[in-house]
Amino acid sequence: MRRWAAIASLAVVLAYSTQALRAQSAYGPGGLFMIPSAYTLGEGKVALGMMGGKEGMWAPHGEHDHLWLATAVGLGASPRLDVGFGQIALQDVNTSPTWGAFGKYLLAEERGIAPAMALSGVYMPVWHWKTQMLALSASKTIRFSDSMVAHVHAGAMRAWLFNGLSTSAHPYRPDGWKPGDPIPADHAAFDPKRSVVRQVPFAGADIALGSYVKLTLEGRPRLIVDHPDAIPAKAGIIFALPKGGRLGFAWGSDGLDSEQSLTIGVGYNISAVD
Repeated sequence: MRRWAAIASLAVVLAYSTQALRAQSAYGPGGLFMIPSAYTLGEGKVALGMMGGKEGMWAPHGEHDHLWLATAVGLGASPRLDVGFGQIALQDVNTSPTWGAFGKYLLAEERGIAPAMALSGVYMPVWHWKTQMLALSASKTIRFSDSMVAHVHAGAMRAWLFNGLSTSAHPYRPDGWKPGDPIPADHAAFDPKRSVVRQVPFAGADIALGSYVKLTLEGRPRLIVDHPDAIPAKAGIIFALPKGGRLGFAWGSDGLDSEQSLTIGVGYNISAVD
């Protein structure tokens, strides 16, 4: 489901300029497939997208797979403020889709050597895939030539809920467990040696090769809710389609699984074409 989210988000990402990724990341605020950037959509811009894939997941009862699909719509409410709505659905999960809001506020515009800076947040409070987090992002444009433009992104995120799990403690710790107690067989995913990590830095970059192709690379350290062997990182490619459409593919892990897999996104800018 998280991967579908990534795809829907990517779809929205793809619905914008090939010179900058200005749409929804997997969890809402605009950016790359996983991480938010500091760029906003632009006042009056509206984008619709879908993102999805097959997600390997881990849990106390064993690793398993889900197909997931995320859809999102984003609005540039002002030059500095983006708002939006998104939902994430998982196959074979007996609940309604998770849904909620996201937003991003531009704290500082990109000027000279100074990067753009923005604060973004996601609040998806209901059903299986609850997510609540804040992120501070910085983004800088590097122009090599008229046909080759790169954007470098860095920042940090703090999660209270992530993919349906609380980051306040180890998510698979048995009730009443104390140091020195044996670990029940049905809680094999619990490792008391793991640190409870709820805030992490992140970084990424995208580079436009001409007007129709963009390459992306991004990653972050593991949160406590991630698979203990996961490497949360993705490499992607985005193609510009006629009249504001985008199609993107990313390969890697978003933290839920130790294996790499494919994420696909499609999107369209439903605003007036510049």
